[in-house]
Amino acid sequence: MGTIPFSVYDFFGYLASGLVVLAAADFAFNKGAYINAPLGLGATLVAVVIMYTTGHIVAAISSFLFEDRLVRRWLGPPEETLFVDNPPNKPLRIFPGFYRPLPSETRKRVLDKARPTGIENPGRALFLLCWANVMRDSRVADRLNTFLNLYGFARNTSLAAFIASLALIAGALLNASAGPAFIVPRLGWGAAALFAAVALLYRYLKFFRHYTLQVFVGYSEMP
Repeated sequence: MGTIPFSVYDFFGYLASGLVVLAAADFAFNKGAYINAPLGLGATLVAVVIMYTTGHIVAAISSFLFEDRLVRRWLGPPEETLFVDNPPNKPLRIFPGFYRPLPSETRKRVLDKARPTGIENPGRALFLLCWANVMRDSRVADRLNTFLNLYGFARNTSLAAFIASLALIAGALLNASAGPAFIVPRLGWGAAALFAAVALLYRYLKFFRHYTLQVFVGYSEMP
């Protein structure tokens, strides 16, 4: 018997975010015609494929915007900030939990263990060295994969909620002549989607930081 082709992350990371975007667009511009329509087996399979594909597109964009731009270009990656006692003040006010460093003793153990390999400073090279070592332990690898799935889901769904919010608000404004019965629900759901997007962004940053933290802590405790 064949195995199910979708993993848990496929469902939560791709299908969920694709569903959020498509459902919001349908409700915003098409009065929810597809959401409320009865679907047969064939149409359901097509809808799943479209949602899955849309989820992959959302994931690619969210990786670029949140991971490459927001974290690595502005906030600073956890592989560096975990070793810094005095982070930049501007992002610290908005994301205080993101900048909590590792204990000084843990930082020292990590750097002391890495020094014989020629790596003496925090950064990407140190993270990759630690990651390659801790992934040899299946228990640690399973825990890291859990955090990877969590931060990937939060990142993708956050962007999906941002897109949904924009679509719902745009749908309300572009159809202002439809009256309050059309506009108010879309503005309400747009505000709710925006709140969810911000909350999920904070969850993403928490899980992303914790993933990196687990790599360094696991490496520091290795014999």
